[in-house]
Amino acid sequence: MKLLKSRDVLSVAAERISDLLRAIDGGQNDGPTFSRLERSVRLWSECQAEPDMTVAWLDSPDDAIPAGVDAVVSESSLQPDVPSGVRFYPLGADAIGTAETPVFDQLPPKDAALRLFDGDCFRPEIHKAGIEALRANPTACVLMAGGAATRYADSVIALKKGLDDGAITPDQERTLADFAAAGMDPRACMRETKLFAPLGCVTGKSAFQINLESIAELSALSGRDVPVIVFVSEGTRAGVEKIIRENAGFGLRRIVVADQDNAPVIREDTYAQIGSANGPQHGANGGGGIVYSLGHVKPVDVDGRVLDSRSIIDWLRGEGVRRVIFSQTDDCKSVELYIGLEAAASQAGEAAYVTAASTSLYPTGLINGDPLTPAFKLGSYWSDGGSGTRCTEFAELTDAQKAMLSDPANRGRALANTALYLFDLDLLRRVIEQNSLKLHLQRHKKVQDQSGALVPCTKFEYFLPDLPELTGRYGGTCRLMLLRDTSGLSEPLRDLTVDALPAKDIGKLALSQRAKLYCDRQKCVEAGLAVEDGALVEIGPFARISAEEGAVIRSGARIYIGGTSDAPVHAVFKKSADLRGEMRITQSCEIR
Repeated sequence: MKLLKSRDVLSVAAERISDLLRAIDGGQNDGPTFSRLERSVRLWSECQAEPDMTVAWLDSPDDAIPAGVDAVVSESSLQPDVPSGVRFYPLGADAIGTAETPVFDQLPPKDAALRLFDGDCFRPEIHKAGIEALRANPTACVLMAGGAATRYADSVIALKKGLDDGAITPDQERTLADFAAAGMDPRACMRETKLFAPLGCVTGKSAFQINLESIAELSALSGRDVPVIVFVSEGTRAGVEKIIRENAGFGLRRIVVADQDNAPVIREDTYAQIGSANGPQHGANGGGGIVYSLGHVKPVDVDGRVLDSRSIIDWLRGEGVRRVIFSQTDDCKSVELYIGLEAAASQAGEAAYVTAASTSLYPTGLINGDPLTPAFKLGSYWSDGGSGTRCTEFAELTDAQKAMLSDPANRGRALANTALYLFDLDLLRRVIEQNSLKLHLQRHKKVQDQSGALVPCTKFEYFLPDLPELTGRYGGTCRLMLLRDTSGLSEPLRDLTVDALPAKDIGKLALSQRAKLYCDRQKCVEAGLAVEDGALVEIGPFARISAEEGAVIRSGARIYIGGTSDAPVHAVFKKSADLRGEMRITQSCEIR
């Protein structure tokens, strides 16, 4: 047995990853080999995140493990006696690995989903069921805010060049038209990454801020103190902490800011780990990798205070949390989605492992009439006809699945992934302990080596959309919730999930700004307030509106109605209200 610091394990783990990847590419792509690769990547990731762990590397499963050890590595197929609370990395070839993800070849039946909206109105029974479920099942929210946003940056660079050169493409023309329709300045959006780019048409709040406000409203409505864990990267930490501090945590008392785990980057020609001026290169290990981070990262707040000496998942268990919601923060989500997610989960009963994934109907339109090329490329949900339901990224679809999306019989029925999931805490614990997530090999990527040259490489990621399929392995249930049916909307909103607004690139951000404006206008209309075309209306999450017939917001007006968790706003519009110009309503009042 050898006692090592985890920083010393990194090079050994990287060599094994290289050797196993070479063996797989050489044709040795059997279950045990891939399983060893999966567990070697996880060992590297966690040693990279915690370089000062003490690791016992066993020569024999009978080795006595000394006190004070943080982790145990064994290459034997026999299970050693690992003390409770000590992490175990079974690298032996006979250890259980994840199975290949099955190919699903049909869309889930319509009755598999829970519909949240009647037209544009949130169903009151869903609101009630969701709040009751949250009160009965304390829930935490995990926000993923660590993406490098290379696609967003590339689209910004291209648009800026087009504007500077006076050579705008048709797609960029549509993007500029969407910015204009939402009353937004594209240049202002180019100065920020997708996480912090302005989305609100009056206040310019970002998708990240709106997500936190939605969770704060969820907490206020339920009377539950919802813990929030924000996973960041080096590039997003400062911006995330700044927004949290400037808004006093949005009234949320338990916010953790944590670094996302990473995985190595391997050259495709030599199978060596790629170096850089700062040492071996690494990249974020995907949304699913955040699940593994919960099992070893300690909860630390925005001011650096350690909230618990144990891992985040142990801290959450100690806080009485039973469920965890995962949310991408480059998708702006209204509080109704979080409430609906709780309602969908409650349909399955208390005994089962429950997952729910946010989905929406969207039409599949064709590009240039190509039957295998749907115009809208969100991931889609598929069913095996039984209990299994999983999400497939568009790039991974088979030709048969693409043809199904393009079939006129399915137009408007494809279920789009909007990156919002709810899982039982106990299910997550099992996934962490049993290394259940499938490792995805991201081939033919390009990164700069230490010489500055672009070299082809393989990256490693875990996908959060693989988790719903795992519920079947643990005897659980996967439910879907169905949002607005957008097929009745006018273009371009018809092809957008208006309840989870994506800011993946500059064009999607512009379209999301229009969609948020649409949703906020609908809230005014539902309250009886007339809104003329051309008015810009932004409704905050803590705003309640009521209006008498005759009250109107005129074209050209810029109106913001919102409050805080401590001071929600109820704005009453009298029939004589005739709103013009710019107005910000941040306290309860009558508007005449």
